[in-house]
Parts: sequence; C-alpha cells; structure tokens
Amino acid sequence: MPPRTKPRIGFHAPIKGGVHSALVVSKEVGCDTVQLFSRNPRGWMAKPLTRADVSLFRQTHRRTKLSPVLIHCNYLVNLAATEGVFLEKSITSFR
Repeated sequence: MPPRTKPRIGFHAPIKGGVHSALVVSKEVGCDTVQLFSRNPRGWMAKPLTRADVSLFRQTHRRTKLSPVLIHCNYLVNLAATEGVFLEKSITSFR
C-alpha cells in the first residue's frame, strides 16, 4: 500500500439513532475517519448493544470504508483512582 499523502480528517460524531449513525454522518460530511462515544460520555450505565446493533454497525463500516474508527472512553474513567469502588467502575467501563 502506498504511503498516505494527505491527513485523515474526522471528528467526534453523534450516535443518535444508533452507533452506526456516527459512521453515516462522518461519511456525509466528508470524513476519512471517526471517533465516537459508544454511550453517554458522562455516565456509568450503558445500554447493551444488541446483535442487530453490531451487525448494522459492521455493515455500515464496510459501506463507508472509514478508517480508523475509534471509540472514546467516557469522561468518568480514572484508571489511577485510589478509591476501590471508583477504580472498579473505571476498569469495568474502560473494558
């Protein structure tokens, strides 16, 4: 593969309507890559992804050809936390 001659352009894309929608929006505005939150960035709780969600994301990824696709960790994660409960939540959320 020849070296890339132009920088990749991307942004933090919204996931309203499903995580796949971040790929659609990014492609529509001319991005080559995307970074997205897989859930609310200010909360611990996350709605589980269904098989249908994952399948639609994969199909959309193949169609849009965006690369790389990066997941942004939520803002609450602190892997250097000293309080046990907070550290445990941080590790679980990070995973």
